[in-house]
Amino acid sequence: MKMINKHLLPIILAAVLIGCNSRPSKQEGGDIVYTAEPDQEVKLFEEQAYKDSVLLAVTKEVLSTIKDKEYSKLAAYFHPKEGVRFSPYGYIDTLHHVHFTVTEFLEQARDDQPIVWGSYDGKGTDIHLSLDTYFDRFVYDVDFLQAEQTRVNEILGKGNSLINIRQVYPGTDFTESYFSGFEEKYGGMDWRSLRLVFKPIEGAPRLVAIVHDEWTI
Repeated sequence: MKMINKHLLPIILAAVLIGCNSRPSKQEGGDIVYTAEPDQEVKLFEEQAYKDSVLLAVTKEVLSTIKDKEYSKLAAYFHPKEGVRFSPYGYIDTLHHVHFTVTEFLEQARDDQPIVWGSYDGKGTDIHLSLDTYFDRFVYDVDFLQAEQTRVNEILGKGNSLINIRQVYPGTDFTESYFSGFEEKYGGMDWRSLRLVFKPIEGAPRLVAIVHDEWTI
């Protein structure tokens, strides 16, 4: 009896598993097209819907704490190992945008001395603000709890700047709370977005970034 080449064994097993979990649906040009079992598709849809609902619920909680400036409560949502980065614009600058551990954030909230958070778009000057003032300008500058749209893993606000959220935080999930604009005379150039980036710990989403975005030059 011939022995099966050990390098081919994983391929053969994969083919068997695919065959067991697929079914012929229809013929196209004489070829049988296999699709996933309906029950599997439903399960995947339900899992994604549940995940999205959890992320949207946590987003609402986080936005509420931000609006009320309950910084100690907000820190409870931080990722305990990775902390949270604050980005004033859609392009996340990992060298210059402020990153806090939970402890560092709580210390900053207590002292609230001005620090440099990055640089202003179009000016290049330092964003030198206290935490409270930074939140007023670059986190909750509009009422994101009442956003026109809130989506999961979907970029809504788009301007001239590069949005690199997926490159900086691969494999994470984010929500975006978005306003298309406020005054007609600006033709939508006064849009605003706030993206909350989450990484799970034991199934619970934890914040790793708070990314504000707006029209940039």
